[in-house]
Amino acid sequence: MHPLAAVVVAGWVLGAVDGALAGAPKSRGAVILFSAVLGSVATFLIALPVWLGATLASRVGPVRRLIDKLRAKLSPSSDHEAQLRLYAFGLAALAVAAFVSLAAAFVFPKLFDLQELDLAKQLAVVAVAVLVASSLVGALIVARGARAAVTALDRRGVLRVPWPHALAFLLFVTIPVFSTVYPFLRRYAGMLGVARDAGVGGLVSIAALQLYLALRSVPARLATRGAAAIAVVGLGAAIGVGALAKKNATTFAAAEGSAVASLGARAARWLTDFDRDGASSLFGGRDCAPFDGKRAPTRPEIPGNGLDEDCNGSDSVGRGQLGDLVRFSDALKGKQVRPYNVVWILMETVRADHVSALGYGKPTMPYLDKLAKESLVFTRAYSQSSATVLSVPSMLSGIDTGMATWSKAAGHPQMDSGPMLAERLKGKGYKTGFVIDTYLKRNFLSIQRGFDDVILAEPDNKPKNNRPRRNLISNAKASDFLAKVKPGEEFFLLVYYPDQHSPYTRHKDVDASKFRKG
Repeated sequence: MHPLAAVVVAGWVLGAVDGALAGAPKSRGAVILFSAVLGSVATFLIALPVWLGATLASRVGPVRRLIDKLRAKLSPSSDHEAQLRLYAFGLAALAVAAFVSLAAAFVFPKLFDLQELDLAKQLAVVAVAVLVASSLVGALIVARGARAAVTALDRRGVLRVPWPHALAFLLFVTIPVFSTVYPFLRRYAGMLGVARDAGVGGLVSIAALQLYLALRSVPARLATRGAAAIAVVGLGAAIGVGALAKKNATTFAAAEGSAVASLGARAARWLTDFDRDGASSLFGGRDCAPFDGKRAPTRPEIPGNGLDEDCNGSDSVGRGQLGDLVRFSDALKGKQVRPYNVVWILMETVRADHVSALGYGKPTMPYLDKLAKESLVFTRAYSQSSATVLSVPSMLSGIDTGMATWSKAAGHPQMDSGPMLAERLKGKGYKTGFVIDTYLKRNFLSIQRGFDDVILAEPDNKPKNNRPRRNLISNAKASDFLAKVKPGEEFFLLVYYPDQHSPYTRHKDVDASKFRKG
């Protein structure tokens, strides 16, 4: 079998397995198919430049001699002692892999308790590199101790020396790696970033080599025909999936949840981005103009010019086309029209369907319930984003996240559009204050525009995130701000309550009987 054909088949298998584990029940078959094809795309695009480079390099004299030496070392050896050393290393690798897997299962949940996701991902890459390096070193060290056990088994005639390469590779490489790395990769795929792609590349390489070793005894003519058939089927399937992605967006998205399929989809979109505008018209890229670099989901929309620049299906309406709009404030009469003091409560990570004032069956927020009984309650309000870094600037500016302009500072997106509510009210003579935690103050710079006082809800001045209790301090700091407001002075106070965010901790002084354990 040709090495590239082995790689494509390995991608099919890995993609199909990932799809079977991740697919929705109603479309599991389609998800498996899409994942398998995307997996083969990923593995082929990884292997092709490597194979071409190796083929060209093998024609250079010194490189060819080096390759011949490596082949000689890797070829079946009659050296009994060398085979025993190989088996000892294999057993050591199994033991070390099990230990490293336990260590990773302990380290990674702790690592991603950090609110600083970018830092967590960078530390994850470092942790993976350290674990891989320590695994190799540990296997070499443990192999010395395993040598005695292997020698004892050899004396009893348990071991067959030498084993076929395909069987030895299966027992000492493929099984231990896939039984430890693959479950870990599936569990933490979304957190690993570039380390995830590196892990996928490693798994594909091992699977392809295993397949190649198992089938290299196939007759040359049959192997050539099989490789050609695999190439034709793979190309046709890739073209079909790329074209069907738009009509089957949900299925494609479920398939892309697989680590190997995600890598294939991203690579395929990059390859088919013909106008290099950052989006493809195939493989779920949503580019409505594949040969026009000025129109793509990555481009800003220009309202009222008759063009759909951002590929959302229509041109945005220009301001002059809206006509006179009815404002809510127009419903206020007489003395109701006046400057109001505003206290805005911002609670982190609270689901509306678990708020008792909004119909949840358990009294989760008794004080908010009392306030709701004497207030106007909006029951159909929706978050602008699932991410705080996007939703809070959108709330404070009144600008949809997709219509805003953004820049990056402090490692996070910052909204350049505006002005913010605090800036508007400050311009009207309001005293403005923001009770905030360390994480938001350090990283969410744009939402602090327009505030006279940015007050840390911390027990001290140490810049530490994820303190266990800060809501009570938020209350105290908010009271301090209000006490300093002069009589007759309008004010706007934004109070942030962060304790609901992870890490989720139970407190002995809080009745947790209304909340589910685990």
